[in-house]
Amino acid sequence: MKNDFSSFFYQYLDQISKEINSYDHEEDIWKNVGETKNSAGNLTLHILGNLNHFVGAALASNGYVRDREAEFADKDVPRAKLLEEIEHVKALIVKTLPHLNNLSDSYPEGYWNDSGSIHFQLLRLLSHLAYHTGQINYHRRGFASKDV
Repeated sequence: MKNDFSSFFYQYLDQISKEINSYDHEEDIWKNVGETKNSAGNLTLHILGNLNHFVGAALASNGYVRDREAEFADKDVPRAKLLEEIEHVKALIVKTLPHLNNLSDSYPEGYWNDSGSIHFQLLRLLSHLAYHTGQINYHRRGFASKDV
């Protein structure tokens, strides 16, 4: 099951990379479409921060310190840097999840307002990732002509 989680996280992160690569104009990554409140770039930073925090800091104990406000405030991260960070998080996922001892163990305290097993919290993280991947796809289709 741990490998299943890794596979799904990897697939969604790979899809986000494809979406970010599909913008014809890099600056469009940071623009809003219609009444959307967040750009694809900011949603990507948010996903990266979320996974670095809840997998990296909580499960891998890698010392990551999240700056959630910056995830929505930064507007000029180069596409290449976003793609590099996505690859970093993919590697983190693949390195961390398969080595967890027991998914029914309690998730480390202090990361969520509620408790739950690692399994439950990974489902929550995967759902969050899927939701924002869809938002990024919607955003990209508002600008890019390339099919992904």
